Amino acid sequence: MSLAQLLDDYPPVRIPAEVNGKLSGFRAWVTSDEFPEKWRVSFLNGAILFNMTEETETHNKVKVAIQYTLHGVSKKAQSGTVYGDGVQLSNKAANLSTCPEAIYISRETLRSGRVKRVRRKGRDEYIELEGTPDLVVEVVSRSSRRKDLIDLPVLYHRAGIPEYWLIDALGDEIDFKILRRGPRRYLSVEPQRGWLASSVLNRQFKLVRKRDEDGDWQYDLKVKQ
Repeated sequence: MSLAQLLDDYPPVRIPAEVNGKLSGFRAWVTSDEFPEKWRVSFLNGAILFNMTEETETHNKVKVAIQYTLHGVSKKAQSGTVYGDGVQLSNKAANLSTCPEAIYISRETLRSGRVKRVRRKGRDEYIELEGTPDLVVEVVSRSSRRKDLIDLPVLYHRAGIPEYWLIDALGDEIDFKILRRGPRRYLSVEPQRGWLASSVLNRQFKLVRKRDEDGDWQYDLKVKQ
């Protein structure tokens, strides 16, 4: 690959002066045509954090399994919409803008205006969600531990999000938590015979994995009523 091709694929990131610790400036930047589409970046109460890569076996495959199953559940129930990673979620009350691995928004939430789809300036397309969705999902990577385990639980709670799904597949066993919003913080749902209940989706879930014939991990998010 030539230097010119490399710079086209990964252009230098210049943060505009208008951002300067302000959510409004950050949102204007990440939804503009000048923002590189391949970058994923979060605004966490004034701090800017870049997420560059993700592990295939313990992050990307987990994310795909979660997105696939949640899409199927919501589509079958005709209850709402699931958005995959790459969609910017912003919340003014939490001073937050980030790209979760998955977002679920019920029809009721969308119709009530608790979440608004923000159009890209000058185009008939949406690039950002603003407000309080019903559920967000994060998969822990080696570079995102602090963000997923410390920063986001506080900010998602402040944003009023009812459920936060947190998955860590880096260890010998999968650590899958469904966190339900309490008065002061998120509280872990207690498993029942290995199943975790989602009050938002009115289903129980279990995340499992096994090695395929090539020795690679394959993930399956199981569902029951």
